[in-house]
Amino acid sequence: MNPSAVNIAVVDGKTITQTQELRSAAAGEPVRIKAVRGGSYILAEGEKGVAPQNITVKRVGKDLHVSLEGAGLDQPQLIIEDFYGSDSQLVGMAEDGEYHEYVASDADAEHEAAFLMDGDSSAQVLASDQLPGFGTGLVAGAGAGLMGMAGMGFMPAMLGLGALALGGVAYAVSNKSDGGNDHAPGIPPTAPIAGVYDNVGDEQGLIGHGGATDDRTPTFTGTGTPGNTVVIRDNGVVIGEVVVGEDGSWEFTPTTPLPEGAHNLVVVEKDPAGNEGIPSEGFELIVDVTAPGKSTISAVIDDEGNDTGPVANGGHTDDTRPTLTGTGEAGARIDVYANGVKNGSTIVNVDGTWSYTPETAWGDGQYVLTTVAVDAAGNAGLPSDPYTIVIDTVAPGKGVIGEVVDQSGDPIGNGGATGDKQPIFNGGGQEPGDTVVIIDNGEVIGETIVDEDGNWSFTPDPELGDGNHEVVIVIKDPAGNESDPSDPHLIIVDTDAPVMPGDGSVGPGQAFEGAWDDQGPITGVINPGGETDDTKPEFGGVGLKPGDTVVIRDKGEVIGEVVVGEDGSWSWTPDVDFAEGDHSVDIIIRDPVGNESVPSDSLDFEVDLTAPVLPGDGSVGPGQAFEGAWDDEGPITGEISPGGATDDAKPEFKGVGLTPGDTVVIRDNGLIIGTAPVQADGSWTWTPIDDLSEDAHSIDIVVRDPAGNESDPSDSLNFRVDLTAPIQPTIDSVFDDEGASTGNLIPGAITDDVRPTISGKAEANSTVIIYDNDVEIGRVPVDTDGDWTFEPSVALANGTHRLTVQTVDLAGHSSPISDSFTFVVDNGPPPAAPTITEVIDDAGGETGAISFGGVTDDVQPEVRGTAGAHETIIIYDGRTEIGSTVADGLGDWSYALPELNSGGHNITAVAVNEYGSHGTPSSSFDFKVGTTWDFNDATFQGWTAEGGYAGTGGMIGDDGSGGYNFRAWTPAGPNWAGKVMTIEIAVVAGKTYDFSFMAGHVTDGNYARLGFSVDDVAVGGTIIVAPGAPHLFSASFTATATTTVELAITNGVSAWSGNDFWVDNIAFAPNEFGGPVVAPSTLSEAGENMEALNSLGEELFGVLTFSGAEQVFDLSSIANKETGARVIDITGEGDNTLKLSLGDILNHGESNLFHDSDNVQMMINGNSGDVVDLSNLMGDTEPGSWTSQGQVTVAGVNYEVYQHSALGAELLVQDGVTTNLV
Repeated sequence: MNPSAVNIAVVDGKTITQTQELRSAAAGEPVRIKAVRGGSYILAEGEKGVAPQNITVKRVGKDLHVSLEGAGLDQPQLIIEDFYGSDSQLVGMAEDGEYHEYVASDADAEHEAAFLMDGDSSAQVLASDQLPGFGTGLVAGAGAGLMGMAGMGFMPAMLGLGALALGGVAYAVSNKSDGGNDHAPGIPPTAPIAGVYDNVGDEQGLIGHGGATDDRTPTFTGTGTPGNTVVIRDNGVVIGEVVVGEDGSWEFTPTTPLPEGAHNLVVVEKDPAGNEGIPSEGFELIVDVTAPGKSTISAVIDDEGNDTGPVANGGHTDDTRPTLTGTGEAGARIDVYANGVKNGSTIVNVDGTWSYTPETAWGDGQYVLTTVAVDAAGNAGLPSDPYTIVIDTVAPGKGVIGEVVDQSGDPIGNGGATGDKQPIFNGGGQEPGDTVVIIDNGEVIGETIVDEDGNWSFTPDPELGDGNHEVVIVIKDPAGNESDPSDPHLIIVDTDAPVMPGDGSVGPGQAFEGAWDDQGPITGVINPGGETDDTKPEFGGVGLKPGDTVVIRDKGEVIGEVVVGEDGSWSWTPDVDFAEGDHSVDIIIRDPVGNESVPSDSLDFEVDLTAPVLPGDGSVGPGQAFEGAWDDEGPITGEISPGGATDDAKPEFKGVGLTPGDTVVIRDNGLIIGTAPVQADGSWTWTPIDDLSEDAHSIDIVVRDPAGNESDPSDSLNFRVDLTAPIQPTIDSVFDDEGASTGNLIPGAITDDVRPTISGKAEANSTVIIYDNDVEIGRVPVDTDGDWTFEPSVALANGTHRLTVQTVDLAGHSSPISDSFTFVVDNGPPPAAPTITEVIDDAGGETGAISFGGVTDDVQPEVRGTAGAHETIIIYDGRTEIGSTVADGLGDWSYALPELNSGGHNITAVAVNEYGSHGTPSSSFDFKVGTTWDFNDATFQGWTAEGGYAGTGGMIGDDGSGGYNFRAWTPAGPNWAGKVMTIEIAVVAGKTYDFSFMAGHVTDGNYARLGFSVDDVAVGGTIIVAPGAPHLFSASFTATATTTVELAITNGVSAWSGNDFWVDNIAFAPNEFGGPVVAPSTLSEAGENMEALNSLGEELFGVLTFSGAEQVFDLSSIANKETGARVIDITGEGDNTLKLSLGDILNHGESNLFHDSDNVQMMINGNSGDVVDLSNLMGDTEPGSWTSQGQVTVAGVNYEVYQHSALGAELLVQDGVTTNLV
């Protein structure tokens, strides 16, 4: 073992569970250790066990990589797996013999091992702070290996194991006799006691050599020769014996408790013949069952904040980590408890004193502190007397000066004046025992204690001087925490009597400037001798001394008072209304002490609250206060009728019969737009200065007297100013409500309704003119919401119709013409279904007409057919339109298809007549695009002959009709059974492929039996190549993976005679007819599902597949769409719901699709959790109901069959999908 190597020890609690030596080389395999929760990992170097000073750590995921000095980060010597998921730490022993934790060398907390981010690294050194008590009580677990620990530098002194660890390293060897006894030379020296275990009390586990225990019956363990007897002696006295077990171990627990005191235990191994070995080295321990004396808490010391020093029992402190001191038995461990919960421990000094400071801060609150002394044997003394402290780090709340009163008890408001130089400051709502510090203009003038009711009071001593005093208070609690200063309370000590400034008159710049009206339509200064409708006018003045009081009087009676502001001004508004009539108001100035000035001059005015009366009945018309409005602009002039319109933006308004001197207020929709004075004859007239807006107007008048009192409003004159032509109208809908297909038409649509309903938007209350191909066909009024509707009175002719509309408003203005809406009327029969006569292959070796269901290698075959002369033919592959052509004068047509993908194709055609009407589809012409091999180029075309067929037994030969084929000649000798020819083909997982070939016999005898295999697995049956017409072989298989497979044609006959044959026209093609997958981004919500499916329209195929989860799909909501969805797959990635009706199945299903029942059928695929809601509804609610008919199996899958009792409809639902009949 390398004496200078670095070792790792795993510590779980106080047990060393594992030790390993780390490699010394810079590169190599690291030691891997699985972390234990809360574990510590000791690094020790050399025989002394001192930790390496410099290491580098790196976080990789949740693992910690440790590299020693000289090794790179990519070559760690140690990996601690799940270090970051186990609350772990790296430690080591310094030269001082104490343990320290590894910390970042740059002292950056973010570079500590525990805080590294994934991929970060950091250099580490031992911290300067010790880990108190870390090494105390460490014991070796069963997996640690005492011998290995001794050799790896984990010495007994380092681990605190005492002589026990040394005793476990090797057999003791001694030449001394055992009291004169002879020992058999064949018996080896007795192995020492390997371990002694304490099983009682709080301190349990392995007892160190020379250690103390409170267990009087500890368990001794060791090793020996199986079957021998181990005799245990205590201080030379045999206390028991035990037989060594088959595994070579023994265990002994005394039946008689050991007495308190020192014990030297020796064991002797004895064989069955009674021969004894050399006694072991002694194992010393001390039995101590006497608890230490009661410890004491002498003091709690506060060393934080303003107030420091001892904290009395029951006292307060703002130190969250106070230091506890006390006395106890020297060497004992002091366990410190806070509120009954252990907080930490410390060791009593040799002089019997101890000190403890919490490692983590204590929160605010009361702490009852006790201690318990625990000796080395684990005996615990009585708890100390409790020592109670209250930790309070929260400053008191901001105080409030409740009131300030003078010696007479009169309050002094904030900013108030007083002649008392010793006012009383009072407050409440504080914590009893807190101190209130009173501060005047920044200087402390005194303090007082809050009484048990939370109240306080303070009188300044000495007296306050004249002037301003801004007083605040600060609250200080017993812990020394101080609140923020309170809001200031300003008092003014003032003994000077006030003097009325100015000349005492009423007016600007005077102590009494006057009164202001802020009510009604007339506001502002009330003139001396004037009138007002404000019963609470505002009075004010300037130039006074701040803090003085202004006393307001009416006819000598005091009606109010107000304090002068800081700027020398004052303002006052009565709380009680002034009575209607004459008033004479003056003021007097009073200082805070109560001295008063002489009165000012008075302000005389009248309060007038009587409103004028509107003459007549208040209506609009001749002889009334409001006669109306007159238009004098444009072609139409004169009086504007109620509810009418005008192009005059400045009409004249007028009326008669009013009181001269009053004012007429003209309002529009309640807003004042002008005023006019009533003339001496009682009439008035007014014309707007600014144009009235082009809009609806509602004009009324109010009559106002000089005091500002206003009459009730007159009736309104309502009219509209209209200067602009109407906006362009719109055609929003052309609705077909005739025939089988109804609903809103889209531009360019074809309809069989010769009187469709046309509707749109236009200017409210105007008239819309409807034009068809620029010819007027009708007029309709627009309602108040701007909506209009029109249905032609004369049927529209077949052909194209271009609709436009125009608006004419009440003033005769015409709007721009609307955008056009074009559609085709065709109420004749639709075109007949065209016929697909043939599909022509003109590529590759085999050309000509493709048989129905056949395979072609031409990816662009030509489709030919017949239809009506000059009809447009639209070509579909499945439900996807792929092109169009036009039939000639004889009705013949042809179309070269665009390049097709490999697989199945269903070609149909639809005829469109000159009006754009679509007929019914033709019958489908089905074929597959795949790969074919005809050998007509006289080559194998990629195939490889196998076995005997690779020689003279197989060749490409003339087929006798101008082409070539593969010919097999089977001469005597080889075994001709097996593969004939092979080829490798790429396939896609989940796809089904069709394979076929033609074969014929050449000679009579043992006719060949040909078959087909995929990767050596036979697929399909076989054919006997007997005389007669050529034989067709066909089979299908489904690929299980996306890969390359070997296709092989096989022969099952081994004989040579008559086993000759030929193979030609091999075909291979995918067999698939799939539909589009509607992704969850398209089908996220039910409403969007319908829109997405509508947008797919005719592009849907025979299978509709859902992806995503939690989809709700209602097939009935797809209006006027032929989805062609015969099979719907709702599997997706989660649970989906399909809503399906009887009408959906009849519209989209097909008879006998999956089994013979003479019913229209559809199929639903899904899995557990998917739901089908199957309803009985059709448009006209046909009678009948759904019933379950049991199960059928289609393509190896079980389906539940639901049949409708009245109509020939049938739904197959995959087993496991929930079906609700609703």
